[in-house]
Amino acid sequence: GRYMHDAVRSIMDSIDQTTKEYRAVMAIDFHKAFDSISHSYIIKMCGQYGFSP
Repeated sequence: GRYMHDAVRSIMDSIDQTTKEYRAVMAIDFHKAFDSISHSYIIKMCGQYGFSP
């Protein structure tokens, strides 16, 4: 629906605004990840790679 369209558009806009030389996209299925890995570990690792929670 509309929410999905807005989410995809937002992601595409963010990608377009990045420097083309350093463009990357990361997708994580947090539902599955949070079932098998501790929340604090995922947040810690994201922080170490420069992603804010």
